[in-house]
Amino acid sequence: MKVPHTLSEFEQTYYYKTELVKLCRQLELPTSGTKAELNSYIREYLNGTSAARIKPLRHKKSHRPLAYEEINLDTKLLDSGFSFNQEARKWFADYFGVKKFSFNKKMAIIKRKTETDHDTEMTVGDLILEMQNWDQSKTNLSVEEGTYQWNNFVRDFLKTKLLFNIDTD
Repeated sequence: MKVPHTLSEFEQTYYYKTELVKLCRQLELPTSGTKAELNSYIREYLNGTSAARIKPLRHKKSHRPLAYEEINLDTKLLDSGFSFNQEARKWFADYFGVKKFSFNKKMAIIKRKTETDHDTEMTVGDLILEMQNWDQSKTNLSVEEGTYQWNNFVRDFLKTKLLFNIDTD
């Protein structure tokens, strides 16, 4: 994969996440995180920061995942083993009194912000409150939203292409 040499060159190309990971590997940058985070590592590098100085925005500590019985409103989102997994899905389904529970974008954004801010006090109860009082206008989503919007555009385009048998070559 051709490594861009300037920020302008980088920003003229759309990269899939797998391509961003490859670029980060080639540049010896962190390779974990969202597309927005990977983009930020590469932009920082192309703006002159040495690869050794660029650190992951979020740090994942390895903990044993929490079992259903270990999750409650006071469970810390960080450094506890809490994750958006099947056990948490069952806990949230019981908490909200629904048969099936799916994690949503709001929850992911709130948890990601907690990780980025290293907010070790944030709890499952706080997550629920923030989710219920969600005010998108107070959250800086421009970078993340761009990723979601573009992915939706690509998905919809490909669906249309298949539906109408459009040849783009």
